[in-house]
Order: sequence, then structure tokens, then C-alpha cells
Amino acid sequence: MAKAHDVGRRGESMVAKLYRAAGARVWQSPGSRGSADLIARLPNGRTDYVQVKSTATSQAAWPGGRERGALKSRATRTKGRATAVVAQVDVRTGSVVRRSARDGRKLRPLS
Repeated sequence: MAKAHDVGRRGESMVAKLYRAAGARVWQSPGSRGSADLIARLPNGRTDYVQVKSTATSQAAWPGGRERGALKSRATRTKGRATAVVAQVDVRTGSVVRRSARDGRKLRPLS
């Protein structure tokens, strides 16, 4: 069984790769400190603050209220266009579902 830290790092790497493939510049939080695991600046000028939730056994978790609140607050304080995103990753299948941290709606695929 994979350790939780390894599954989490693998999930973060998968999401970072997805953003980079869409032309984004991506910064990964060292040690997953702070509200966002990844910060992605997309070519259209939008910035995504991404909290990655990974699993190797079942459906990926949803962040708790305090964690989600901190992520939304960080995106709101950013000058310009910013989005608080939760990326749910199944590392077994390689699936990544991006959702708005504000209302849980599924976001469009990155282009």
C-alpha cells in the first residue's frame, strides 16, 4: 500500500503536468504548506489556486470548511482574475476532476 504522502505528491505532480500541458506556469508549495498545493498562472492571465486531494483506494476527499475557506480567501485577495480550485485525483486511473472550491461545480477542461 502506498503511503499517503507519496499518493499526495503523485497527485500534485499529475495536476501540475495537466496545467503545464495547457501552457500554464506552475509553482508547487514545498511540503504542501499554505492553502494551495499549486499555483498556476494560465496563458489567459487567470491564476488558479489549487488544493489537490488524491486517493489510491476510493473517491478523493473534499476539503473541509476551514481549508476551503482559506483557499477561497487567498483567491479573493489576489489582484486580477483568480479561481479557487479543488482537484480530485485518482492516482490508480489517472483521472483528475477540477471543481470550483466556491460551489463544487465541475470546471471546464484546461485547453
